[in-house]
Amino acid sequence: MHLHLSARNLPLDTVLALKKACGDTVSVVIPALNEESTIGAIVTTIRSELMEKYPIVDELIVMNGESSDHTASIAKDSGATVFGVSEGPGGTFPRGKGTALWRSLFYVKSSIVLYIDADIENFTTSFVTAMLVPFFENRSTGYVKAFYERPIFNDGVLHASGGGRVTELLIRPLFSRFFPEAAQLIQPLAGEYGFRTDRARKLLYYSGYGVETSLTLDYLKKFGGDSIAQVDLGVRIHRNRPLHELCTMASVILQTFSDIADEVGIFTEGRSGENQLIRASIAGCTTELLDQVPLPIIQED
Repeated sequence: MHLHLSARNLPLDTVLALKKACGDTVSVVIPALNEESTIGAIVTTIRSELMEKYPIVDELIVMNGESSDHTASIAKDSGATVFGVSEGPGGTFPRGKGTALWRSLFYVKSSIVLYIDADIENFTTSFVTAMLVPFFENRSTGYVKAFYERPIFNDGVLHASGGGRVTELLIRPLFSRFFPEAAQLIQPLAGEYGFRTDRARKLLYYSGYGVETSLTLDYLKKFGGDSIAQVDLGVRIHRNRPLHELCTMASVILQTFSDIADEVGIFTEGRSGENQLIRASIAGCTTELLDQVPLPIIQED
C-alpha cells in the first residue's frame, strides 16, 4: 500500500493538468439519508469549484436513501443529479448505505468513481482532489482510501481526537488478528474512498454498514494490496453518532466480518474457539439490533 501525505495541498490547476494527461473521467457519488444540513454545501462546492471552474469532476450523483427531510431537493437545487435508492434496480429492499453505493454503479459513466459521505461539516475540494491524485499519477492504482484526524464532540466541546470508536475498538483488532494486510489501512471504515470503476463493478457490496469492510477485504482478495493508495485528508469533522447507534453499526460490521472470514476459511482448524467467540458476540446483541442487520448484495461481474 502506498501513502500520499501531501496530495491535498496540490493546486486545482495542477490536479486538472494531471487529469488531462492521463485521460481519466471522474464520477463523485454521495449516499445521503436525511443530511439536509450539510449536503447543500458539499454539492455546491463540488459543482462550482470542481466542475465549472476546474473541470476535474465529470459527474456528480447523490443517491438519496428515502430521506424524510429536504436532502433530495437541496442536492438537486445545488447542482447534483439525484437518484432515489429505492427507485432504481432492485426496488426498496434491502435498505442501507451499501445498497446506495452498489446501485450508483448503474448510473456511473466515468472511469473512476469516488464515494464521499454526506455529513462532512468541514468539506473542501481537497476531499475530492486528494483522492484523485494517486489515480491520475499511476495507472496501476485501483483503490484509494482516505485517512484523517477524527475530532469528537463531547458535552458540547470539540476534542481534537477520540472519533472512530468502532474502528479502534472493533475493526482494527479484527483486521490485525485475521487480515494483517487490511490492518495497514489507517481508517478502514472511512466513508471517503474510490475505485477504478471497472474494478468497483467486480466487488462485493454488503447492503449496510458492513460495506466498507466487505469492499476492502474483497478488493484485497481479488486485486491485492499493491494497487491500494492511502491519502491524508487532514481533519474530518462530521456528526458523531450516539453509542446506541454505534452498537447497531458494530453488530452489522461484525456479522459482515464473520461471514467473509468463514467464506475464506479463516475459522478453520485451531481457530474454532475464535469463531465461537465472534458468533457469541453477535448473538449477545439484542434481537432488535439483529433485526436491522441487512442481507448482503453481490454485484455480478
